[in-house]
Amino acid sequence: MLKFAESLGDAPSIGKTWRSAKCVVLPLWQMALVLLAGIALVLAFPWLALQVVFLFGIALLLALGAWFFAARRAIFVVLAWLVLSMAWGGLAVHEVRSGWLPAALEVQKLTFEVRVLGLSEPGSRGTAFAAQVVSAPPGVENFPGKLRLHWYDEPPLLRPGEVWRVTARLKRPHGAVNGVGMDYEAWLFRQGVQATGSVSSAERVAVPVAWSMDALRWQVREHLMTLMAGEPSASLVLGLVLGDRSLMTQAQWDVLLASGTNHLLAISGLHVTMIAGMVWWLVAWAWRRLPRLALWIPAQVAGALAGLLAALAYSLLAGFSVPTQRTLFMLLALVLAVVVRRELVARDILGLALLLVLL
Repeated sequence: MLKFAESLGDAPSIGKTWRSAKCVVLPLWQMALVLLAGIALVLAFPWLALQVVFLFGIALLLALGAWFFAARRAIFVVLAWLVLSMAWGGLAVHEVRSGWLPAALEVQKLTFEVRVLGLSEPGSRGTAFAAQVVSAPPGVENFPGKLRLHWYDEPPLLRPGEVWRVTARLKRPHGAVNGVGMDYEAWLFRQGVQATGSVSSAERVAVPVAWSMDALRWQVREHLMTLMAGEPSASLVLGLVLGDRSLMTQAQWDVLLASGTNHLLAISGLHVTMIAGMVWWLVAWAWRRLPRLALWIPAQVAGALAGLLAALAYSLLAGFSVPTQRTLFMLLALVLAVVVRRELVARDILGLALLLVLL
């Protein structure tokens, strides 16, 4: 699996393992796969998340072993990276779980201040929204940092960035014990949610900051809803532009599921790549017709940079989910290859994207 440079004068290159007298550098795709394996082990055996310091110590010992045992240096490096990956995954798990709501506070009425995160999700039974705790209840320690709240009784219009003093009943994240369907508890964990609850009363105590990406998304949503008021396709447009599917009706989902097109509303590589590709082609086409600019920056490079910026803008507008991050990182690797005139193979692009997503 590991190939080494024949001499110490060989420079490390993408896709090849490089070894100096005291150093072994794994290719990106191998680093990504080992990192993925380490995080997967922590998720499979959650008790490892409690042994982060021990894992860091083991990784340090393995790194020292790679330094002193040249004949087995590659094996020590892979094992050290694997254990370090487990420690990294353990830190991420511990960060979420350590902030879970204390069991003694479940179902109690608590008053605290929160800031609205992202777009709220209006529905037939109220509004759901993510919130960052700004001020914990008086005298309460180890209070969760991120919540998912439901406002059932005549919810107001919630703008991203607003600060509310709410009275709510909270509980730890949990889902139905069901072998099929969505794993709600796992979804909450991926979102970093440390408690859920329902709001009984609240008052607004601060308006949003002047500008933020979430505020821009909210303004775009309100503008589109005003323009398309009464249009059945409004929810589809919001889903494709903003990744906001909260207004989709069950009838619309049934049609999408029956036609096999429901995946089109999940903003992912297809959407981001289409935007980037169209902008790339248009800018490169226009750039070639401006000789002075083409002499300054090649048309292909200008198109690549413009496509990357367009992909970044659309990814942020759509909520910057993990699928869009993955695609954006792949495009970044491709654009860097175009700019520096380097040839990349697919495994290096995929490895870089996986590595950046996991980190």
